[in-house]
Amino acid sequence: MAAVKNAVVRSENDLHNFVQRTVDKLGTDLSGKPWTVSIRRFYRPRTTDQNRKFHGMIHDIATHVGYERPDDIKDFVKAEYGWKRSVKIGHVVTDIPMSTTEYTVDQFGHMIDRLYQLGAELGVEWSGDE
Repeated sequence: MAAVKNAVVRSENDLHNFVQRTVDKLGTDLSGKPWTVSIRRFYRPRTTDQNRKFHGMIHDIATHVGYERPDDIKDFVKAEYGWKRSVKIGHVVTDIPMSTTEYTVDQFGHMIDRLYQLGAELGVEWSGDE
């Protein structure tokens, strides 16, 4: 299987250049077997600052409720408040929490806001807040 190539393009010229460079690297032309090309809108992924904030908040919640496994708190938060995708096997459909690595900046911002709400309900004192 050929490696997947990704690029952010901002114009038709960028797209043309990316396709040409990819074809050149593959050492083939497009007249042989069919190729699949997918284009989707670009969304900025979560930032490292957001990720650091999220994990700090998870730790603070775990400490506050006396739970020794912050990863369980993270899984709980993702299942309860996070974005999900539906998976169907046979006639059974279930919602699976998305990995936080797939969140956009906006989605992660909403998750952090939800953690602030949860923390307020629980009386959490945030260690990272000024």
